[in-house]
Amino acid sequence: MAPIFPFSGKSFLKLDAFRTMPIPKSATVADLAPCHFLALKWFLTNQTTIMANKYDSRIYIVDDDPFCLASYEKHLRGQGYEHISSFQNGGDFLVQLTDKPDIVLLDYDLGDMNGLDILKQIKRFNTNIFVIFASASQEPEVAAESLKNGAFDYIIKDEHVLEHITTTLNKLYVVKDYLQKRRRNGRGFIF
Repeated sequence: MAPIFPFSGKSFLKLDAFRTMPIPKSATVADLAPCHFLALKWFLTNQTTIMANKYDSRIYIVDDDPFCLASYEKHLRGQGYEHISSFQNGGDFLVQLTDKPDIVLLDYDLGDMNGLDILKQIKRFNTNIFVIFASASQEPEVAAESLKNGAFDYIIKDEHVLEHITTTLNKLYVVKDYLQKRRRNGRGFIF
């Protein structure tokens, strides 16, 4: 049987927000479990919807390091995002929180404030704002506490931070699209 879709070795399909399944490089319909096939069907029919909505998102970047702010913003604009605002401290960001960002890329150590305190204020204001931490802090307790308080992900700043941001944003949009469809369809299967 001929392959149904060319996959690279690292391709993953999302069946739901919480697990991924690797697909072999030359998968055939006979090789795919029913859930793989449903995931493939969903992915192929919804890929354009996800991509169309993603670039309309309002992204706020909060980091006390001007170099990080500039590189994140340049990277995101290069990815096609247009609505980006940058803040060098938590106070300035919180003043603009009423503009309702869709996504906040947040540092943990901000100098004037703690990123965890800002996360809690964001979630009190609007639980639908997605928060992604990008921090140099490698303490597991910090990451665990951030996720426990509602952060979507915790990225450690290293030489691959920009790639990790892109990957996390792509995952976020798959989850966001899934949740929107689930709300519209009344918590049932979306296939």
